[in-house]
Amino acid sequence: MVRLDESAHQPSAVEEALQGYAFKQAEQWDPAQASFQRALALEPEWGEVLIELGELYFKLNRSEEGLALWLRASVLTPEWGEDLRDPTQMEAAVDRWQKYTIFPLDYPDVLVKIAEALIGEHRFEEAMALWEHLFPLCPEAAFTHRRITAAMLFCGRVAFADRIFQARVDRNNARARERQLDRLGLRFLRDFSTHVGHIGLLDQYLKMDRLGLRAAARPVLVTGLKPVGNAAYLDCWRPHLPDMITDPATYLRLAPLVDELEDHTHGIMDRQGGQRISYNWGDFVQVLRQWDAEKRPPLLSLSEAQHARGQACLRQLGVPEGAWFVGLHIREDAWDKVRNASTQSYQLAIDTILKRGGWVIRMGDAAMTPLPPSPRVLDYALGPHKSDWMDVYLWATCRFFLGTQSGPVQVPPTFGLPCVLTNWAPPLAPLGYEQDLCIFKRYYSEREQRFLTFQELLSSPIGCISASAYLDTQGITLVDNTAEEINAVVLEMLDRLEGRPQSVNEAHQKAWREAYEPLGGTNGRLGRAFAEDHAYLLGFSSPA
Repeated sequence: MVRLDESAHQPSAVEEALQGYAFKQAEQWDPAQASFQRALALEPEWGEVLIELGELYFKLNRSEEGLALWLRASVLTPEWGEDLRDPTQMEAAVDRWQKYTIFPLDYPDVLVKIAEALIGEHRFEEAMALWEHLFPLCPEAAFTHRRITAAMLFCGRVAFADRIFQARVDRNNARARERQLDRLGLRFLRDFSTHVGHIGLLDQYLKMDRLGLRAAARPVLVTGLKPVGNAAYLDCWRPHLPDMITDPATYLRLAPLVDELEDHTHGIMDRQGGQRISYNWGDFVQVLRQWDAEKRPPLLSLSEAQHARGQACLRQLGVPEGAWFVGLHIREDAWDKVRNASTQSYQLAIDTILKRGGWVIRMGDAAMTPLPPSPRVLDYALGPHKSDWMDVYLWATCRFFLGTQSGPVQVPPTFGLPCVLTNWAPPLAPLGYEQDLCIFKRYYSEREQRFLTFQELLSSPIGCISASAYLDTQGITLVDNTAEEINAVVLEMLDRLEGRPQSVNEAHQKAWREAYEPLGGTNGRLGRAFAEDHAYLLGFSSPA
């Protein structure tokens, strides 16, 4: 890369900044830093360059210097050419900001960067204090607050995330009352359609409705501008939720109304129309417990026409009429690896299902790692028969579903079918449905040279962390389930479904459930063999 010709003229701040951008794009960090510094020597209060150089410092692990530059940028006015010029004024402004006596809002994006940087530096209290000054001054900046919420969540700070989200919801509900919008008797569902797992949460939402646990407002689902996670599965809910708006133009017209009358996937509605936000899902556990206690049936079922169409497709796949199968989904994601698992570790369980006379149908998307060829094992995810409606048929008719913590395991229980949940992490998410079996990833503390118990995980942020990189900073190593552990819990489910006698150590189950009680509880059961082999996770010094 050639530098601007300095013999002709002294480069301007703009030329130095452009040169810095070019060097940064080429990942030439040292010359990029030098160019930005020269630009700032000529224009000390140029906010955009302060931001660029701050980002560069974070890349170079000089986070304190980067944060200081972002703090400077945050006190500038929007008119870059009319920034504060007096160095004493700038220093005084930064000093006041650091004492949280003022909080300028000229650059909301910069403020979000500062909050996210503080969270990345594990300075959660400072990030929360920053947000508490930010929210009263720009409560309508939903995207800004959503980003800070997400950053808190991925680092396991669920209570902070709840507070941020709750403030947004309370503000919107208050505005709706002020404008008398609450008299419309409508609530909008927007986040329930974007992912398969979110669509599955309609089960809990509508059961709240049927049980009289939420205000009697008419729910209207709007799909917005984002793709629907599975349109055929969303259609299954139309008998229970007939008001669905899928037209993008209509959504744009309704968007301001939706903002102030929205029910959220993480919100428990009360009878007065309030909404309590909780990311630990414990409240949903109570809803599903009450539903089961009243012996109510599943909300969803397939029609005769859907069964006929699905059976015809199964025959095309080579599955004979009357054969039973297990649905399989093993999460793979390049970004968030906490919930991922290795396909190879499921082979022993697959072999067991085949020996018992079943088939295995692997679900997912076309980017998944191919399964090794095997008779009666169908890699449906990578095949030509994959479709939204066939996904639904497989979820609704499998003998049970074998999966990891991802959206697909939310679907079979909405049709009343059980799941075997494996490599479950983070453990903050409880089991919603009583018929499910679960085994967990284990958390090994390098600092303490031991595995952490369920009670320790669920009473600390570690049990909530979704970002694998952040777990690394905490000295935590995740240990995936072994092939033998997965096979054992699959055998337990097969024996249960075949009516074979089973002995369960109720002391283990009781200890596991009690660990979740402060969060609202959990349903389902912990895998029997897993509990026996790892009784220390439940507080037992040895298997009881």
